[in-house]
Amino acid sequence: MELLTSGERVRHFRKLLGISQKQLADNKVSSNLISLIERNKIPLSTVTASILVDNINRFSVEQGFELNLSIRDLLMPREEYLKIQCEEKIDKAKEIGNKECKEAIELCNKHNFMDVLVKVEEKKADEFFEYKDYKNAAKHYKNYIESNRDKANINVYTNSVYRLALCCYNMEQYGVALKYMNEAYELMEENDYKEQIGNALYELALINLKIRNLDLVEEYINKVLNLSECDEELKNKAVFLKGNLYLERAQYYDALKVYRSLVGKEMKDIDMLYCNISNALDKVVTN
Repeated sequence: MELLTSGERVRHFRKLLGISQKQLADNKVSSNLISLIERNKIPLSTVTASILVDNINRFSVEQGFELNLSIRDLLMPREEYLKIQCEEKIDKAKEIGNKECKEAIELCNKHNFMDVLVKVEEKKADEFFEYKDYKNAAKHYKNYIESNRDKANINVYTNSVYRLALCCYNMEQYGVALKYMNEAYELMEENDYKEQIGNALYELALINLKIRNLDLVEEYINKVLNLSECDEELKNKAVFLKGNLYLERAQYYDALKVYRSLVGKEMKDIDMLYCNISNALDKVVTN
């Protein structure tokens, strides 16, 4: 990738299609004119750009793929075109460390494309998060959040705050986790992210259980259970957490009753359920 003039972009797409200047030409645009444009001898006009875009798109369809170029793709300023190319490379990259992505990041640094570099932070964070490298994920989520306080993409911003909270929770930084999860929950409520609110409430219950804010734990669990948009799996997790809350409060009979209500229901950690049933039963018997 490099800074390409309009003429150089015409040549780039022509070469990509493997066609000659003569093939690209028609009765409205001569091959000589195309040659002059490609060599930056004359500027590319809007009228000529429109004709060339139509011809390039037609050839691409004939070859079995669609470029779907617009006039803007040929006429936009060089820096803007390069920025879009870098952004597309980064967005499409499966891993931030691959060759094309690294090249795009280097160009962004070189040309100071700060808004694209902000996206890189979010992509790096997601990559570390998937590998459960919560320390590095948290670092990049923080960088993304601090660089994106205008919340241009509120969905991505909210998800980053939510995941940062999860990172902090997994690193046992419960106070910080609580701060970010509260922020994520507020953003979800403000923007009516109904499907995500239940997860945030559940995580708030988990965090508060860790720091023994037991009344808040019960409040958040009940909110999860009262959500109409909440799926069965999340509700079962919330019920299980309610059993854990009763154990913390030494309400062993209530805990046992709650755990038993989950028997036969779909749960990922079924072994933990039966372990807790056994523990609660022992407590009921001995107390």
